[in-house]
Amino acid sequence: MRRIGAIAAALALLILLPGAEAPAQRREDVLLTLDWAVFGRHAGFFTALEKGFYRDEGLNVTISRGFGSLDTVKRIAAGRGDYGFADAGTLIGARAREGMRAKALAVIYSRAPHSFFFFEEAGIRSPKDLEGKTVAAAAGDANRAMFPAFAKATGIDPGKVNWLVIEAAAKTPMLLSGQAQIITEYRMHKALLDKMARGRKVLAMTYSDHGLDFYSQAIIAHDNTVAQKPDLSARFVRASLKGYAYAFDHADEGAEILKKHHREIDAEVARTEIVITKELAWSEEAQRNGLGYMDPAKMARSRDLILEAYNIRAQIPVDDLYTNRFVPRR
Repeated sequence: MRRIGAIAAALALLILLPGAEAPAQRREDVLLTLDWAVFGRHAGFFTALEKGFYRDEGLNVTISRGFGSLDTVKRIAAGRGDYGFADAGTLIGARAREGMRAKALAVIYSRAPHSFFFFEEAGIRSPKDLEGKTVAAAAGDANRAMFPAFAKATGIDPGKVNWLVIEAAAKTPMLLSGQAQIITEYRMHKALLDKMARGRKVLAMTYSDHGLDFYSQAIIAHDNTVAQKPDLSARFVRASLKGYAYAFDHADEGAEILKKHHREIDAEVARTEIVITKELAWSEEAQRNGLGYMDPAKMARSRDLILEAYNIRAQIPVDDLYTNRFVPRR
């Protein structure tokens, strides 16, 4: 008995000693799958990891690179991951066409980043100047799929724009070498193109600057996760958005955090990507309601544009595509 009492007294003393730490509570394991390889646009998640925002919410988050938004949506719909970062348009198409049970919990690219890139000497100043030109894009490219909607919004003849199908990895080298006059990429890609252009002026024509306003990359989850783990989803979304907000306000630090986790990252390029991502994220509805918020009317427009662009006849209730219940309101 004396021995037990001595041990108890020692433990009590340890708890009271300055600087003594209690055993850490077990955190819940969470797997986040990105849409592609790691870039500056993903800095918010790594900032939440590095700054302890996930830890503060009782989460132990592992971040895995992705292999395209469609693959990420399939993984989440199949239960092979807790949360994903994927294109909302791809999610809409997959849900309407194949019944994949996943939905958006918070949007990051509130303004569509789909863009054409070209050098200033190409003489392209307006969408009409795309007529008669050849655009290099990958098979299944989201920009190409949405092009009919862009053509309709800008009044150009889609039949007068030629498309060259190439490998995704070949687009940037072909533009830089002059083998392609125009390529498609997300707006954030300008950061890398500017770095590689060696003084030549790179210009971008972004869909959302020309009347096409639809949602893109968002945090997604399986329907069952939303319904059965609302507390987990609220904590994950809250910490992730906090990470993005911090990275947006501290772009230099966000880039360095990203480089710490992925040494191959160019911090200068990553910083510029963070700045561009911030411009896409802070839409009017986000400024009114908070980062990550999705406007019901805009989500309905996004659905209609996607279904038309992908020639999908199936109808799907807009409430099946997203929820704002986990987004902290301003």
